Amino acid sequence: MAGTKGAECACWTLMCMTLSLMNVTVDCDVQPGQVARWWATALAARIDGDWGTAARVKLPADGAPRLLFIQVPEPKRGKNRVHLDLLADDRDAEETRLVALGATVVARHDESDESWTVMRDPYGNEFCVN
Repeated sequence: MAGTKGAECACWTLMCMTLSLMNVTVDCDVQPGQVARWWATALAARIDGDWGTAARVKLPADGAPRLLFIQVPEPKRGKNRVHLDLLADDRDAEETRLVALGATVVARHDESDESWTVMRDPYGNEFCVN
């Protein structure tokens, strides 16, 4: 049994090594192209495709996952289960810039040696700036 379990773990590890993160997908109850354009501007990225019911943003860093925005019929309810954490050289300056683009500040947190700001894009999607 022990040999079999080890083989399963080794096989599972090998299979996982072939996976990579392609997209972070965000459901939208508005036109995905609008949301994608906002995020492309916010992240100095580019629109990689806009198909009406879906739009994709390619981030400038090589190998970074793309942001895929897809239209869904139901409205957003409650807090996002997954959100983006963005790292800024100057958090205050980035907050100011993002607010000028239409984002809102939800809360500021300072805990131990960590501090971050929870924000919402103009479409209600939460994200953090660290």
